[in-house]
Amino acid sequence: MRLWVLMFAALAFITAGCDAQQPTEEHVIIDWVDFVKLNDVQYEASHTSVITDPSFVGEKIGDVTFNVDDNISNTRYTIKNGDAAYLEKGTLVYQVNDMPGYAAVPDEYEISGYRLYSGGEAGENDMPQHFSDLTAESVKKIEVYMIEGKPKLVNTLSEEAGVSKFMSLLDSGESGSYTPDTSSGDPDRFALVFDYGEPIAYTSTIFYDGVKWYWHEQEMTLLPNDVKQYVQ
Repeated sequence: MRLWVLMFAALAFITAGCDAQQPTEEHVIIDWVDFVKLNDVQYEASHTSVITDPSFVGEKIGDVTFNVDDNISNTRYTIKNGDAAYLEKGTLVYQVNDMPGYAAVPDEYEISGYRLYSGGEAGENDMPQHFSDLTAESVKKIEVYMIEGKPKLVNTLSEEAGVSKFMSLLDSGESGSYTPDTSSGDPDRFALVFDYGEPIAYTSTIFYDGVKWYWHEQEMTLLPNDVKQYVQ
């Protein structure tokens, strides 16, 4: 009886094999979130926060031991300590002083020379997520950087009147549909850093396509032409 069962199973396998299509090799592309995991904490790159000064970068948390983007195509892969999406193996990761849950990675193309990551306790910090979360009274200083290669500081507003006037100008923008003019190339980009007295500041980007000034604060918003006096 046992032999019959085995023969039946073998026959079924052969029959199924004849009907089945031959497997084909597939190339899976995974769109990873920019992350790094260290000490059981997964940090993700912040696009709205920057370090205000390199002096706030503290001790080393760890280093990257594995780049998943270059090596992993399995969508069920379990992220491990030392893994990073895009950071190269050997990249050092540092803590940010007095800011639990934040990590910094050296990057000469980022403001203050560090790319900022957040995770863990960072979610408990009441940090601005949008321009609308800021008030002129809370912002101590606004820095304007031209973004073309390495960030270049082009203006600093530190007087209360100047900060308030510029923020009012930005707040007066009109949301609506607009297709930037790219016939002459990519629009100019300027990063605005709103410093409210913490090691980390809120940042956003304004654009100029040769015709209009605009930004994407939650939605496309056209800005008054008067903003150009603050970025030149």
